[in-house]
Order: sequence, then C-alpha cells, then structure tokens
Amino acid sequence: MSMQAQTCPACGGTIREDHVHMSLWKGERLIVIEDVPAAVCEQCHEQYYDDFTRYRIERLGENGFPVADAQRVLEVPVFSLDAVPIPQQEPAETDEEASVWQPDWSDFYETG
Repeated sequence: MSMQAQTCPACGGTIREDHVHMSLWKGERLIVIEDVPAAVCEQCHEQYYDDFTRYRIERLGENGFPVADAQRVLEVPVFSLDAVPIPQQEPAETDEEASVWQPDWSDFYETG
C-alpha cells in the first residue's frame, strides 16, 4: 500500500504503513480479518485502506464469511455496560469535571 499523504486527514497526525486486524459484524456474528494492509495514524489510530485492499475484503466476504473458510475460530467474551450500576452523583461544577472521559487506548495499540 502506498499513501501519498503522510498526514492524517482526521487529526493531522503522522501516517505509517502497517498490517492490522479488522473486525466487523455480519448479523449477530463478529468477523475478524487479519493481515490487512493499512495506513494508520500514530496519533488517533484511524485506519485507511487503499482500493485494492477494500476490493480484497469485499471478495473475502462475498460468500457471507462461512466458518469452513476461516483460518481459525476465536472465542470472544462479551460484556454489557447494562451490568454496571450507574452511581448517583452530583452534576459537575467545573468545566474540567464536566469534560468527557477519554479511554487510554495505549494498551491496545503498539507504537514505534
């Protein structure tokens, strides 16, 4: 994959070539595709795929991703936020307290 732009259109971060895992839902089934060439932003982790990669993904899924064609099958735990009680708390009083919580994704992405 060759991307001419070296800057992420979403955040302005630096783009690097990589191979990623892609996940998508097909009805009630979670599908994982490995070894996907992508341009990945080092800052926001947005992933961009070229036309040939998108074509190959479409060809892979044109038969509905039959399990018999899978390289392997994963068991995936499923969690629900409905199981987490919502605490009763006072409304935030400062702008800092009212800011939106952002997860720390550093454990999920390799850098460097």
